Amino acid sequence: MITLPPKIDKRTFSRLVETLVSMTRHYTPEWKAEEGDAGTALAKIHAFITELVITRLNQAPRKSFIAFLDMLGIKLLPAQPSKVPITFKLVQGTDRDILVPPRTQASAAKTDEHDEVPFETEKNLLAAASKLKEIISVDPGTDAIYVHTPNVLAPDGSIKDQQTAFSLFTGTDQQEHSLYLAQKDLLNIKGLGEITLKITVPLVLGAAQLDVLWEYWGEDKEKKVDRWITLDVKNDATDGLRQSGEIILYKGLEGEIREAKLKDIFTSTGRVAIKESVIDEMKNRWIRARLVSRLTGTLCSKLPMLDTVFLKTAPAEPVQIDAGFFNDVPLDYTKKRQSREKSIKSTTTPSKQAFAEVFPFGNQPKLYDAFYIGSKEVFSKKGAKIDLSFLLSIYDSSSDLTPPPDPKLAWEYWDGKGWQALTIIKDDTFSLMNASLDTGDMKTIQFICPQSIAEIEVFGQKNYWIRTRIIGGDYGREQYTLGDDNEINVSRKFKLPVIRDLTAQYAFDESIELEACLLYNNLDVEDITIKAKTANLTFSPYVPLPDSEKALYLGFDKQLIGGPICLFFAAIELQYEEESKPGIEWRFNDGKGWSVLDALDETEGFVVQGLLELIGPSGFTAAT
Repeated sequence: MITLPPKIDKRTFSRLVETLVSMTRHYTPEWKAEEGDAGTALAKIHAFITELVITRLNQAPRKSFIAFLDMLGIKLLPAQPSKVPITFKLVQGTDRDILVPPRTQASAAKTDEHDEVPFETEKNLLAAASKLKEIISVDPGTDAIYVHTPNVLAPDGSIKDQQTAFSLFTGTDQQEHSLYLAQKDLLNIKGLGEITLKITVPLVLGAAQLDVLWEYWGEDKEKKVDRWITLDVKNDATDGLRQSGEIILYKGLEGEIREAKLKDIFTSTGRVAIKESVIDEMKNRWIRARLVSRLTGTLCSKLPMLDTVFLKTAPAEPVQIDAGFFNDVPLDYTKKRQSREKSIKSTTTPSKQAFAEVFPFGNQPKLYDAFYIGSKEVFSKKGAKIDLSFLLSIYDSSSDLTPPPDPKLAWEYWDGKGWQALTIIKDDTFSLMNASLDTGDMKTIQFICPQSIAEIEVFGQKNYWIRTRIIGGDYGREQYTLGDDNEINVSRKFKLPVIRDLTAQYAFDESIELEACLLYNNLDVEDITIKAKTANLTFSPYVPLPDSEKALYLGFDKQLIGGPICLFFAAIELQYEEESKPGIEWRFNDGKGWSVLDALDETEGFVVQGLLELIGPSGFTAAT
């Protein structure tokens, strides 16, 4: 705080006028002072001159103080020109640095308060073609990463005219240690299900047991949003990734595991965008093992190592079929399902009326009629053993029909080019004629899902489809007889299959390779898909920060070469004793590590505003 010198005379202009007017009643009682008359004007002139004398008199203490300092040998600082930071911007498209010589003039624009103010540069400056792209601070003591880029840079990458103040090592922590696993077909699960991971771990002594949370990206039906949803760990034979074994995860909520691009997932969860465009655009179904523990202290030296990761899935309950067609007629075998489920819960024997009635080949089947069954979840499981379970009844009007109905069915699947024969390994439906409604037994058709099965649009619905066609025999036919009056009588004699319920299940004998396996640590993504399916190519799923001390990272899109290059930091001034000011050492990445960078730092460790002046090193190398 500035201490003002004492005033010898504290009288003001108004007080002087008031004093003169009050004295007139004693010296000139005949004059009645009025505003605007000549006497009042003379009083104000006298007061104005007296005020000037008082002002000069009140400056005497300061002049005496300056004279006293002069006697002590303390001199006033000479007048100095004002300084302002200025940014030189290159014309868009300029790909080389431009030297700005000393005494280059610039000016502050004219305002209502002042005219145009000229400035000139003091020394050589280099207007660098390289642009600032990232501002990140890290705190290894808490395993935290803070991204300050939005405070300084606009969405188009330009430096904001009005920047938002920020503090280092505070804000929203963007640190995440996760192992991302993807398999589009196997993770195509809508209902409840199990996800089994088969993990091999090399022998590592003393690995820490980490707190890992397993999640999947999918549909939250209650909140009607897509988000990361927790998977329950049903069994962990790996003991927290410390030994080889299986981890069985349970998906306990209805809702699809969504297929999504990583960039969309990161955007919707407020994470920093992935820089690698190839990985950013990966679209798949994802689960992840997110580390809840903070990687600090001794935990960083006891991290687990993995060798291979394989995956298989299974539904927790029979899966309902998505859609069906008889030729081009849509079929609904979900009809009455709700009432059937209520009947099952309330009685030991479901009512026959509680089941759907679906005629897969219509009510008058003929040769080459087709019955289509579609299921994305089930028929996408290539290599799995699939069971189609039918609850069947028969509508029989074929008595005395000779020869009796004896249909021949062919099962087929679409391979992307045409309909191919599907090898059936078990069929106790007997061409869908093995009625089981009275007993409630489900009859099964079993096959191995072909590796070449592909999606196709059937009558406007894109899905994974299989179909069965009548290729021989029949389910009955029309019978013609001659009546007494020589008229031809037609009677329909058919033995029609009726599907009362249809579900599917799938199971894998062996675990399947992942389509993608990614490590996400310290805002960096590494694709280790090849390592995850190749033995003896070990990797650590979780990587600690490489820093041992707090650090500020400035990222540029191009190499900084030559100089001098200046960066201005408008730091808020902080009070520090000289010996307690933070020590800062500037370094640059040379491709092998972080080398010391010769720089002149006027900010004294960001405790005052100032310039950072440096010469771009020749070994400056791009790094993540």
